[in-house]
Amino acid sequence: MGINRKVVIDAVAKEFQMPPTLIRTLFDKGLLPQTNDKLAIAKALLAYFADKERELTAKRRLVEESPQYQANLRLTRERAERQALENAVMAKQLIHADAMLMVWSNLFSVMRQRLLGLPVKAADQIKEMQSRDEIEFALKSYVEDALNELSNIDLRATIERDLSDEYDSDGSDSAEVSGSTS
Repeated sequence: MGINRKVVIDAVAKEFQMPPTLIRTLFDKGLLPQTNDKLAIAKALLAYFADKERELTAKRRLVEESPQYQANLRLTRERAERQALENAVMAKQLIHADAMLMVWSNLFSVMRQRLLGLPVKAADQIKEMQSRDEIEFALKSYVEDALNELSNIDLRATIERDLSDEYDSDGSDSAEVSGSTS
């Protein structure tokens, strides 16, 4: 009993939800048996797709192991990391190391001035004190006042003030975003 090729192609395409042109091509290449037996055709389709998957896996492995692919992959990662850094700097989520050094330098300068002012402020009162305990208490009081004042510095406002001239009017950093300092 012969097979009606068009009916078989349409039935197989519908059954396996595949385009009829693909089924016709596979029949023409002799990759599917010339039969009405759907089980035999299904086994042949599974074998065909398993072979294609192995072939594609081998090709992908060759491509992924190639030096050019690895170099492109590294380059793409580096570009993505660089872009992420640039975006973070533009969003003011990151600050350049040079800019942060300037901020810390300014903060230490404020601390230094405040601490160096303690002896001048305390000298007049201490010279009138008689006991060591009085002097110690007064000095501790001055040091605590200075430390409280320093701890109440609005760090965010200080950073924004110190860095305000580091950023262009559009919010982008005027310095190069790189690992090197200039």
